[in-house]
Amino acid sequence: MEDTKIIITENGIGVMSKQEDDQLQLALEKFENIMNVRAEKFRRLATRVRTVVRGGMMMLVMIGVALSLLLWMLATRMHHTEKSLLLMQQYVQSVQHDMRDIRKVISVMEQRMYLMQPISQNISAIGANTDNMSQDMTDLSQAMADINQRMVSVEGRLRNISNSVGHVGHSVNGMNYNVRQMSRPTKMFNWMPLP
Repeated sequence: MEDTKIIITENGIGVMSKQEDDQLQLALEKFENIMNVRAEKFRRLATRVRTVVRGGMMMLVMIGVALSLLLWMLATRMHHTEKSLLLMQQYVQSVQHDMRDIRKVISVMEQRMYLMQPISQNISAIGANTDNMSQDMTDLSQAMADINQRMVSVEGRLRNISNSVGHVGHSVNGMNYNVRQMSRPTKMFNWMPLP
């Protein structure tokens, strides 16, 4: 009777031998060990998943910061390009104004030259018209000096336009570089397998 145990089940009272009791205890210990191993595996898996999620979040934060910085740089470049284009437009308007002034001076010169035709036709009146001719020549010389000064101004403005075009080219190259830099983080998705 020492090797038996009385057990109470749903079906009633039963008798269990020592060997059956040992087997039941061994089965319970094995079951408990299996459950502990599974719990440990789940803990490790949860730790790994948490680490991967944290790493992914950190990568997303870094990508967001990098994209924000690149967008700020791109906006700065665009602002610089806009200023250069406005400056170039002012130079073009100044050149147009100078060209209008040159046309006016040329028109005055044509009128003065027209006034010189009767002088050449009336050689007998040269002595009497010497003062007028001298005045016309002085005006013509002043007109030529004015044209020369306008041409120097036009040359300077054209040089400024050339410099502005160079600045625009640099800004466009900088924008191209920034766009390539902005697209660089998306290359990391090429090696990721699709779900």
